[in-house]
Amino acid sequence: VMVEYSQPNTHKAFHVGHLRNVILGGSICRILDFSGYDVLRVNYLGDIGLHVIKWMWNYLKNHAGEVPGDDRSYWMNKIYAEADLLFQDPANEAEVRDLYARWNQRDPEVIALWQKTRQWSLDGFNQIYHQLGESFDRIYFESEVENAGAELVEKLIGQGIARDERPDGPVFIDLDEILGTEDEYRVLVILRSDGSSLYATKDLPLAIQKFQEFDLKKSIYVVDARQSLYLKQIFKTLEILGYEWADRLYHLAYELVNLPGNVTMASRDGTVVLFEDLVNEATQRARAIVAEKNPDLPDAVKDDIAEAVALGAIKYTMLSRDNTKV
Repeated sequence: VMVEYSQPNTHKAFHVGHLRNVILGGSICRILDFSGYDVLRVNYLGDIGLHVIKWMWNYLKNHAGEVPGDDRSYWMNKIYAEADLLFQDPANEAEVRDLYARWNQRDPEVIALWQKTRQWSLDGFNQIYHQLGESFDRIYFESEVENAGAELVEKLIGQGIARDERPDGPVFIDLDEILGTEDEYRVLVILRSDGSSLYATKDLPLAIQKFQEFDLKKSIYVVDARQSLYLKQIFKTLEILGYEWADRLYHLAYELVNLPGNVTMASRDGTVVLFEDLVNEATQRARAIVAEKNPDLPDAVKDDIAEAVALGAIKYTMLSRDNTKV
């Protein structure tokens, strides 16, 4: 059984909004392990796209030569939020688009910067996974399936499954028309009018690659509830393509973690609570209680107990509520 969970974007912060996914996915893996299944823990990272190019542009323009310190997630997100704000200026947007063109042409300098800065993100994520007691058997990257996605789109157009309305419109699959249903599956867009890719462009070949690599009884996607229709469309498209394993795909949905006032966290707006900040605050509170109740313990022991209690409290809070409830 494969469980795909976590799925953060590189070049952004790991915030509390990602935490429910990791904790839920890890818990499911442990339950399946205990039940006797051979569990494959998989992470799928968004390592390409406009958000990465914006980050790299801002780094080159305003932060060249800087390297992250211990506050890696905060630093990465600060540069991203700053880049997103600067992107509103048409002159800056033009520079970002130029950098994107260099990326598409596989400019060695741009690719080298992307690889270096992506690793900064991965190092930061791995620190967090280690702290949470999580690890992965296979890491997939969006960049890994980008070319396969473009090839699949052309195949779908050739088979008459997808409709190509470029340059005025996108490439899309009218699932309701194909299936004879009404407003059940709707339309799945698989390529933008300008030829740029979408999540669907890559999620379809990724599913195929998973089953080529592994003999899976079930492939579980731990993804937030907002993507329920989208994943239903992806699964149905794979069924239309004739993959007999399409019925082994399962979406484990969960509701988002919101800020007070029902505000959804967004890296671009800077409206996030960073993982490190939450853990530090919880640990400080636990440490004060440990020191009060067990003042004679060595400081190192107090620190270990406080961190364990803090992480346990955070995990319990995320798991004690139904995953389909906020």
